[in-house]
Amino acid sequence: PSYKSAWGSPASPASQTQGYPHNTLGMTKSSLDAHSPHLRQPDPYQMFGPTSSRLASSGSGQIQLWQFLLELLSDSSNANCITWEGTNGEFKLTDPDEVARRWGERKSKPNMNYDKLSRALR
Repeated sequence: PSYKSAWGSPASPASQTQGYPHNTLGMTKSSLDAHSPHLRQPDPYQMFGPTSSRLASSGSGQIQLWQFLLELLSDSSNANCITWEGTNGEFKLTDPDEVARRWGERKSKPNMNYDKLSRALR
């Protein structure tokens, strides 16, 4: 008999004929999530917050754009303009014009806009 796990793989015809159900626990993914909160996606603000706030405050005087973005990302109250996407370190500018405005304010460049900011990201 085969002892391969049925998790994440389709049940083979052999295992079905031997009477082994594909989902041996009889639970769907959503019911697993409800009964096992530790299996849920971690909160990216909890994962990246301490690291991003530490990296953002390097104390070198001149802040760089990546540090500024990490500074914004380290505080979930900025989610109206920038937010973490998933748990792979990706983020989304939910209001790119606001991020550009804040960057211009920080750098004393009132003419900053998203077009200019995006060039600096490349």
